[in-house]
Amino acid sequence: MATLGLTKLGAVNRMFWWVNQFSVSALDTGGTSDAAKMEEFLDQITLNTLAQGLAFNTQRCKSYTPAGSPYKITLASTVLAVRGAGNCAHRQFDAISGFAFDIDRYSNEYPDATVVMLDVMSNVAAWDDIPPAAKEYIAWCAARGYQQCNKGSPQHDEWLRQHCENASRAARPIRVLPGDEPMGVQPYVPGSPPQQQQQR
Repeated sequence: MATLGLTKLGAVNRMFWWVNQFSVSALDTGGTSDAAKMEEFLDQITLNTLAQGLAFNTQRCKSYTPAGSPYKITLASTVLAVRGAGNCAHRQFDAISGFAFDIDRYSNEYPDATVVMLDVMSNVAAWDDIPPAAKEYIAWCAARGYQQCNKGSPQHDEWLRQHCENASRAARPIRVLPGDEPMGVQPYVPGSPPQQQQQR
């Protein structure tokens, strides 16, 4: 089957370009080369992004009924993360060791069989299973992260941040999390004093 959108090799070469290195003609999965290190970095960014939730890998407001003794919510092996939804949106959950963990109660055991509503973020089997728009978003985020770690150019970081922002419109992240600020800018925490702009 033909690959739709950006190939994994293309994503790795995008990372090479932004740190001023030559592109490669093949992946080196599991190896020790720079290409292997970049692929490993890309895999981690992919996993983190999918765990945060994109439109294609997030099932919204899925209902679960705790079962067993003690009552627990068992999750599929592909589930990366969960969070409260519907009438449970005010509650905090996570996916730990195959169960929905109630962070507020700090337990994966539930007092009864009351239905719990969750948004469920799932993994994919391979890069080619990711939609083209989501591949672009993940690849730009990986290029930005790798550039920050290995080159650290504030100007390139700003350009890459803009690419990430543009790509996110098509990829449709479910929730934008803190951390998208330009290099050297601290994220604003609600309730804290306004940040002072630097004088130039």
